[in-house]
Amino acid sequence: MRNNSWTNVVVACLLAAPIATLGTVIAPAQDAQPKVRHHRYKVVDVGTFGGPNGDVLLPPPSTRILNNVGMFVGAGETTEPDPFSPNCFNPDCLVEDGLLRFAGTSINIGTLKPGYSGLPISINDFGVAVGYSQNGEIDPLLRTGELKAALWKNGRVIDVGTLGGNGASANAINNRGQIFGGALNTTPDPDPFDPFFVPGATQVHAVLWEHGSIHDLGTLGGTDSVVYQANELGQAMGVSFTDNATHESTGLPTLHAFLWERGKMHDVGSLGGNESRGFGLNNRGEVVGFSLLAGDATEHPFVWRRGNLIDLGTLGGDNGRARAINDSGNVVGRADLPGSQAHHAFLWRHHEMKDLGTPHGNACSTGAKINLFDQVVGDSGECNIGGDPFLWENGDIVALSDLIVPGSGRVVFDAIDINDRGEIVSLCATPEGNFHVCLLLPTGEARPDLAQETSQQPLSDALPRAKYPQTGERSTSIRRGQAKTEVHRRALER
Repeated sequence: MRNNSWTNVVVACLLAAPIATLGTVIAPAQDAQPKVRHHRYKVVDVGTFGGPNGDVLLPPPSTRILNNVGMFVGAGETTEPDPFSPNCFNPDCLVEDGLLRFAGTSINIGTLKPGYSGLPISINDFGVAVGYSQNGEIDPLLRTGELKAALWKNGRVIDVGTLGGNGASANAINNRGQIFGGALNTTPDPDPFDPFFVPGATQVHAVLWEHGSIHDLGTLGGTDSVVYQANELGQAMGVSFTDNATHESTGLPTLHAFLWERGKMHDVGSLGGNESRGFGLNNRGEVVGFSLLAGDATEHPFVWRRGNLIDLGTLGGDNGRARAINDSGNVVGRADLPGSQAHHAFLWRHHEMKDLGTPHGNACSTGAKINLFDQVVGDSGECNIGGDPFLWENGDIVALSDLIVPGSGRVVFDAIDINDRGEIVSLCATPEGNFHVCLLLPTGEARPDLAQETSQQPLSDALPRAKYPQTGERSTSIRRGQAKTEVHRRALER
């Protein structure tokens, strides 16, 4: 049953909760190794609404699914069959409702219309969330369920509108209440899907919703654009086509990352290739992501700051991607080792790229998120499969499975977010092999040095891989419901 008074619960908890639990946060990394480095973590399954699986938007690009007061947003499946089957919202063809987790409680915050699915994908520090939701209507151009940009506020779910088209997605909200994302207009467009998140048969443009109005932010010259992230300065980061001529090497027109501020879209540019994508944005207006090099055969991570695009290089191999940046300007991601047969997570700071290594002797690792205190989380394991999430702090990388308090009954298989309190969002598997979202909460109990302990086998064999194969090591660019977009694409082809 939906709880329409969930906002009251949130406000009461916010008044009682500290802004930061400093006792559970590790200080910024130092050269000297402390005797006790890592906290233990309690695993909390945020659950579902009776259905088998949970849902969350998977990075990259990074979204704010966990804020700094410990509030998480995602979705949980119900037992209701999807009314649009076989063109379903998720692979299980079950309706899923918005989920807010805070102060030990998972609250059903609903969707635009009961009995239809939705997914909140970003939350600010005041507990206001945005994302997208079905509204029960059929898109007459796609002949599938419409997806509309949704705002979860004051116990209500609100459709914030489009640019005249049949769909939109609200991807980011800051503490000012500014909402950014992408919305369809009425101009026909044969393929607006990748990488703009908004299925439709017309163009999608980056938009700002503010004071009850929608503002078209335009493009860099091509047909389509979208905002992925926003910061507290009112700046927004996304991607846009710069022209309309498809390149054989990428299958897309020229695509560049951008930073939008004060009514202007700044082209981040590229490192010589026909594509660059932004994955992360901080509160200094710095953008990170990756760019193809000349010839479009290899890609390098970049940071864009104050109009300058900086190639971060690699760990000796050909390729790399930056995934996230904190407010100190420190960057995490993945980069190839010499020979490009494996890649490791990296931390770029002080203009140097540090190899973070892997836990358990794994071949590969990918850094997904970094917090203000330079704690890094990500995934490791067999290259491009993963399943063994890690935490890096104080110069040491450790498998999260070695830090978890026993007894949760959950297999944690991908760490995708961390806030400044050191709380972690991870994917997890139940004993039945279902896909859930779990929060890893520091207990305050420290665990001694793990260097002399016997490493266990990577956890990838325990994952529900056949059903939900996407983990951070796969470096996916959209949530597990990618199949949903393919349904829309097939509908257009009919």
